[in-house]
Amino acid sequence: MRQGISSRISEALAETKGQTTLDKAQSAQSRAHGRPERLARPQFMLVPSLACPANCAYCFSSRDGPSMAPEVVDEALEFVSRVSKETHQEKIRATLHGGEPLVAGHGILRRILEGLRARFGSGGYEVALQSNLWLLDDEFCELFAEHNVEIGTSLDGPEHITDAQRGEGYFERTMRGIKLAREHGLHVGCIATFTPASAVRWREVAEFFLAQRLSFSLQPCVVRMGDPDSSYSLPPGEFADALVRTFEFYIAHRHEMIVPSLDAMCWGASFGESPVCTFSNCLGMFLAVDPHGGIYPCERFCGMTPYRLGSLSGRPTFAELLNSPIARRMAERQSRVRQACAGCEHLDYCLGGCPYNAWAGTLAGVKDPYCEAYHRVFDHIRRRVVQEMHSKENVAAVAQRPFAQDGHPLLRSGPLSELLQRSVRTGR
Repeated sequence: MRQGISSRISEALAETKGQTTLDKAQSAQSRAHGRPERLARPQFMLVPSLACPANCAYCFSSRDGPSMAPEVVDEALEFVSRVSKETHQEKIRATLHGGEPLVAGHGILRRILEGLRARFGSGGYEVALQSNLWLLDDEFCELFAEHNVEIGTSLDGPEHITDAQRGEGYFERTMRGIKLAREHGLHVGCIATFTPASAVRWREVAEFFLAQRLSFSLQPCVVRMGDPDSSYSLPPGEFADALVRTFEFYIAHRHEMIVPSLDAMCWGASFGESPVCTFSNCLGMFLAVDPHGGIYPCERFCGMTPYRLGSLSGRPTFAELLNSPIARRMAERQSRVRQACAGCEHLDYCLGGCPYNAWAGTLAGVKDPYCEAYHRVFDHIRRRVVQEMHSKENVAAVAQRPFAQDGHPLLRSGPLSELLQRSVRTGR
């Protein structure tokens, strides 16, 4: 029996036109596990304020900016309700983003959350918040606990690394917010940004989050739109080095920490389909509404009129938004990516990376400037996948449980198997 399983594994790894038989089979497997049809069911991003009290050196946001008026909140909620019906969503997911969403104040955020509950019922909506947490107080915490809001924040590692990039005092104020959120029973996860100065200190960054028991995702500092010479922008090779080394650290400490961005890359390289927007055809995946009532394909574009899909005042349908000039430009880019990357074995779970990164970068607006980094990390993960598949322990485990549905059908024992099974259980 074990010899037969080993043969199955070897056959599944045979390359056909840059994609393995395994990739094709597991793309269907991924859909069977309930991965969303993103083009049909967009998630919503509400941006209550474009202002932010922090002054991070590399941020694409601004210290100044408008906040949503109550009437814009109501229009936005009506828009969410209408589009969710058009796209047949039984449960909607919304993220409060910025700028800094807490700048909008208790009244506006309460209006948003209570409006969602009134329209969708207590079990009909999920809400996340991305905030530096400087303005977090007991009233906000009680409100977020009432609505089961997931909290995300930004920290780049220990204090000396974070403050060097985000400004003196940033670390202390954000950690104070994390502590307060935890006291109210709220879960907090982090996004860490690698710059040239911090990427070489990847171990300090990883050890910090491990010690603090904070989950964290990693992203490179990308150039700001219209500012291609940013000194904080991380070269792709340095990002790849930091990611590969952090991945190995993560594997060694997988029972003590969670790194969702690496989980997503592991999922993509194993199943042939990515669960995250960076490596997906993201057109229609998100609809972001800014304080002016503009509708954008992502919060990173909010306030940038040339990238607007439409506006609340026009009461557009979802189909109309997907036929707007910027939507057609995104679709054209995706077509060009498939041509430019036709020979890449990682195409189906990379798809040229992030459109914002591509348009802000220097690769003619087609591929994400970090394509080289993604390719190296995916290569590294694929090698680990192949090694684990052929291990004696894994072959025996596959033979013992050939029809299990809690992970990859050809990965049953080993570190990557554990990460994939955890992703299935948690829905990440």
